[in-house]
Amino acid sequence: MSDVLKILTDALQSQQKLMVAILKEVEELRTEKQSDQWIGLSAAAKELGPAFSSRKLATDIQAGVMQHGTHYIDTSNGSKPVYAVKLSTLKKLYALPPGERKRYS
Repeated sequence: MSDVLKILTDALQSQQKLMVAILKEVEELRTEKQSDQWIGLSAAAKELGPAFSSRKLATDIQAGVMQHGTHYIDTSNGSKPVYAVKLSTLKKLYALPPGERKRYS
C-alpha cells in the first residue's frame, strides 16, 4: 500500500508543479498582451519607470524619435494632439543605443 501512496504523492506534486508553470505562462501572456495595447503617455511613463515622464515621451514624439502607427498614435480630432503609445515597441526603441535610433520626421 505504501507504493501506491508514494505514486499518488509524486503525481500530486507533479500536478502542482505543472499548475504553477501554467499560471506563470498565463501571467506572462497577459502582460505581453497589455504591452501591445495603446495606452496614454502618463500610464506608459509609469510602466517604463522613473527615467520616463509623459513630457519626455511627448517631446520624443515631436522630435521624430518615434514612428506614427508603430510607436504612437494621435487620438485627437486634430486640435491638440492626444498621444497613445505601445509599451512593447517603446521598450524595443529605448533599448537601442541613441545613435542607432532612426529619426522619423
